[in-house]
Amino acid sequence: MPTPSSYVSVDQVIATASSIIEQVDTMDRAYFKEWVYLGLQQIGPNTAWYNDVTLYPNNLELKKPSDMYAPVDLALYDGNNHELRFTYRGLGRRLHQSGNNVLDEGVYAPEFGAPIDLSEDAYYFYLGTNSSQVSYALLKYLKYPVDEVGNLMIPENDVLPLSYFVKYMWYCRKDDKQGMGQWNNKWIAARNEVRGEHKTPSLLDATEMARTWNSLIQKARYKNF
Repeated sequence: MPTPSSYVSVDQVIATASSIIEQVDTMDRAYFKEWVYLGLQQIGPNTAWYNDVTLYPNNLELKKPSDMYAPVDLALYDGNNHELRFTYRGLGRRLHQSGNNVLDEGVYAPEFGAPIDLSEDAYYFYLGTNSSQVSYALLKYLKYPVDEVGNLMIPENDVLPLSYFVKYMWYCRKDDKQGMGQWNNKWIAARNEVRGEHKTPSLLDATEMARTWNSLIQKARYKNF
């Protein structure tokens, strides 16, 4: 996913959308910012959304960053900076005994099938009762792009697709079936095109794939990063 060359404010998207919509009134513009946010969610992230952060446990909880769109990877470490093994358990806290006495007694022993339980909800990652050694966690995640005061920023190459989405939503508000059909198609085509741009491999990704595909010789592959 290539990184966009620059960001623009939501106001630029609103101005672009207004330039292709006739007779936009003040009430219409009041909805435009919300529509831009909804459209950006549907386009999805690119590498410019990447961030990493250190989280510290409190009562077996790791609070998620408020600007997080989606987690990418998580690692747990003890006070000596040694990585601890965990098993992701999905949503919510554990309800059932595991059937492993070592784990159920709150002992961290991955060699005996008792790694740390990790689960989550919308706001927290939850650690199992055998996680007393966890000193901190490193989280890689995708975040919403915002400026220094928290206003949403838009990748420059997303401006036109989002303007199409705003116009589609404008027709929805007017209950104009013909306009809705026409601009939904334009929006979907533009959205898919820019999604493809975001998924284009970087030069580093492409080089690594080429090395893998073009050689029949088995090489050491280092997967822990």
